[in-house]
Amino acid sequence: MTVTINESNMIFGPFPKDDCYELEESAIYKRIQQGVMIPEFALIQRPAEKPIHIIFVEAKSSAPRPKTGNFDVFIDEIRQKMSNGLQTVWAACLNRHKEAPEDLPAGFRDLDLREDYRFILIIKGHEDSWIQPLQDALNAAMGSFIKTIGKLSVVVINDKRAKKLNLIQ
Repeated sequence: MTVTINESNMIFGPFPKDDCYELEESAIYKRIQQGVMIPEFALIQRPAEKPIHIIFVEAKSSAPRPKTGNFDVFIDEIRQKMSNGLQTVWAACLNRHKEAPEDLPAGFRDLDLREDYRFILIIKGHEDSWIQPLQDALNAAMGSFIKTIGKLSVVVINDKRAKKLNLIQ
């Protein structure tokens, strides 16, 4: 069984249902959402003959330009969503929420929390030349989080790249 996710005018998937955790639709998030921002979903990727990794996806239909007041707010929002997403998945895997046993997809139930993690921000229609400033700003904003977690990367891509990576249709 597979799942698709419609977000920011993009259709994500199809992904194996057991390996896709729709964070925004989860019972845990519905209970704790007041004051908590979270990415769209977490996905376990199982590439052939390579170690698995867990990605956290935030989708946007646009992004502000650097050096505007909205840019710093945007970057901080993405930082919060990604860090909250990882913490929520870890808490669910550790059964710290009463909803976890029913909420957590099967692939996450026995997840080795030592796996590699990737935070992916996907911006629909974003030009390739506009990506690097966002990438740099997000890496800077998440620097201490990345250092303390280890085995974590942050990537900003557009919908063209997301399609090549089989994240969207």
